[in-house]
Amino acid sequence: MIDELAEPFTTVVVRTRRSRSLRNEDIGNSNEEDIDSDHHTSWDQREVCEWLGIDFRRQETESGEIECQRQCKARSELEEQSREEVGQECCSQGARQEGRKEGGREDLGQESSKKGAIMPVRYIVWAAWLVCAAACPWSPCPWSRGQEVQELNQEETEFRSIFDGKSLDGWDGDPRLWSVRDGIIRGETTPDKAAQGNTFLIWKGGEVKDFELRLSFRCNATNNSGIQYRSQHVVGPSARNAWIVRGYQHELRNELAFPNVSGFIYDEGGSRKRLCLVGERAEWRQGGKQVVEQFLDETEFRQIFRLNDWNDVVILAVGNRIRHFMNGHLILDFTDNDEALAKSEGVLALQLHAGNPMWVEFRNIRLRDLPSSDPASGRSR
Repeated sequence: MIDELAEPFTTVVVRTRRSRSLRNEDIGNSNEEDIDSDHHTSWDQREVCEWLGIDFRRQETESGEIECQRQCKARSELEEQSREEVGQECCSQGARQEGRKEGGREDLGQESSKKGAIMPVRYIVWAAWLVCAAACPWSPCPWSRGQEVQELNQEETEFRSIFDGKSLDGWDGDPRLWSVRDGIIRGETTPDKAAQGNTFLIWKGGEVKDFELRLSFRCNATNNSGIQYRSQHVVGPSARNAWIVRGYQHELRNELAFPNVSGFIYDEGGSRKRLCLVGERAEWRQGGKQVVEQFLDETEFRQIFRLNDWNDVVILAVGNRIRHFMNGHLILDFTDNDEALAKSEGVLALQLHAGNPMWVEFRNIRLRDLPSSDPASGRSR
């Protein structure tokens, strides 16, 4: 039984350590140690095997090289496998071999020797949990219930930039409040330059239907902001300013306490208000909202969101299904089945909220139009 459990546990260690390396590369941390598969696989295996009571003996070949590591270095045979698959193969072989020589070579694949009595299953599970927690302290454990890493188009070959990084060409908003600085769109209100009601910077490139929007944002905590989509530009004598927008809004905040966090869907200018909160898988019918599942809690969100820093947003809207992602993690999944109120198309816009002085910044704004028949988009009709 220990042999059966050792393989998945050692695999978890290798994969979570590689995930941490990739995360550091993503945020540009050049000081973080580069994880080497051969070296760290050996270290992780030894530690886990000792905790699980497995004898971690490896015999050397005639050339003096540990066989398991030699297998890892055969890149020509394993070049189609990912680094974590290489580590998994090494760990599973090393944990099972007895370490005896036959004709100067190791006989891989033998049962590993045991140290003492078999440990109770609950200790094995507890040890594996500790390994996972120690390996990835900065993010929710991959075994956390409901955590879904986004599986979206990572190459971005079909995306187009809708902000040139130099000017507000293609956008329309209050020139007193919106500007471009260092490749960043900045919206700011002050006591001297206040917003007359909520005001928006509206993208003039057309309306969006089924789409995927990606951008990064940061803001202060004195007020809130938002990203409008499938919305309507409101004009006329009743409008408090020339840039009023109503419709679905991805809320933006610099807060960590539920429910007032970035990511929930707000019905800007509408009657339904907070349509779907962060962590919810929900559906709206004419009778109101029904929460199907609460898959993310505040503790997990705190590990996802970067307070006082840039956060990466993805909005994926296909048919009547809308999903929001924050820093690569699904944070809500909403289906709008209210035929009278659901919106299928409209404008994109960025919000400055009325009230307390505030600022918000946006960068790297990219858009991908999705065909209604896109099988990877999770369409729901």
